[in-house]
Amino acid sequence: MLDARELATPELVVALDGFMAGVDGLDFGRFDVRVPDADALRAGVGMRVLELNGVTGEPAHVYQPGYPVRRGLRDLRDHWRAACATGAANVAAGRATPMSFWRLLALIPAVRRRVRFEAPASGPADERIGTAAGA
Repeated sequence: MLDARELATPELVVALDGFMAGVDGLDFGRFDVRVPDADALRAGVGMRVLELNGVTGEPAHVYQPGYPVRRGLRDLRDHWRAACATGAANVAAGRATPMSFWRLLALIPAVRRRVRFEAPASGPADERIGTAAGA
């Protein structure tokens, strides 16, 4: 299931907030998780984080076959509005410094050459959420 927003509960938010607190600098992003069933997701228990995407982790459900184009564009707009608001709040709080357009442009060659990072098989990316001591 790509879009499970209807399954969001306060318990799920608490579990994800707890995981995010352990990832320095993460204020915004998308989790790809595996759970035993929808009830476990609603309860925020037994989740395994498969992938954690930061600000560039677009809402993948908009690419799902049959998803309405207008709705997808609205979801993407809302995603980037929230990302910009988060960035502005970080700048206002002194936690981030805006990058100039020219500095950003200069980074493009390095990004194109970079080696993709793969998380190790164990560690924060492999921790279970909503269980005692990650067990």
